[in-house]
Amino acid sequence: MPDIAVRLPTPLVAELLAVVRAALQNVVQHAGDGAHAWVFLDVLPTEVSLTIRDDGTGMDAQRLAEAAAEGRLGVVRSIRGRIDDLGGSVVITSSPGHGTELEITVPLNAAPIQEKRSNG
Repeated sequence: MPDIAVRLPTPLVAELLAVVRAALQNVVQHAGDGAHAWVFLDVLPTEVSLTIRDDGTGMDAQRLAEAAAEGRLGVVRSIRGRIDDLGGSVVITSSPGHGTELEITVPLNAAPIQEKRSNG
């Protein structure tokens, strides 16, 4: 599919960009040397679909819950929290040796909750 310009409300773009940055930072920190990442954006009639995929080391299904229990809340706050605030959803698929994929959908009329973003 050819690259085309996509127009979205600035506040929505800012939140989606923050999610992409957090996901790519996770690739850098956890996917292993030589891992590659891809970011796909589709604008559908009523929602935005954002997919972030890597070919890194992957993780066990329980890993995110374990990280949250240990107080490491990067995915919970930087990704799931932002998308939840927008009324969207996040599906994370990963397994050891098979990389990780985040499938994110957000309504086009989503408006970020600014108070929750005071410390970035």
